[in-house]
Amino acid sequence: MTATARMWIAASLLLLLGCYHGTRTHPLPGALRATSTHSVREIAAAALATLNGHGISVEQYRPDSGLVESAWFDIVTQDPRAQDYPADEREVRFRFIAVADPAGGPTHVYLEVVQHGVDPLGSRFREREVPSDHPAMSVARGLMNRLTDRLGS
Repeated sequence: MTATARMWIAASLLLLLGCYHGTRTHPLPGALRATSTHSVREIAAAALATLNGHGISVEQYRPDSGLVESAWFDIVTQDPRAQDYPADEREVRFRFIAVADPAGGPTHVYLEVVQHGVDPLGSRFREREVPSDHPAMSVARGLMNRLTDRLGS
């Protein structure tokens, strides 16, 4: 194999790895947390219904892996108090993650709230958690309450 071919293959692999977004099974530190006796699939379906019932569009729904992720949206549509925030701080995404307990205990449910961020070293898109006092967090608490009510847990 020539050096050019090896370089082309290496560059292709780096490009593919850079595009990969694996599903995490651990939450971000500020995520809201709950437990449920329901399955990952049932929790994902309830999370989908919760977001839809709140008029929040869903971008990803993966019931087998317990991931339900909203599309990016302006939180002002859900909480007018966010109107005073700069536009880039109002754009958020909700992400429900359900994780089964391998020991057979209750299923863990997390709700992350993220906004756009930029990696200062690479100018690449990143996500960052919203601060705990951000208006999106009060909406998230309401969503988590609706989810647990829907599940009866």
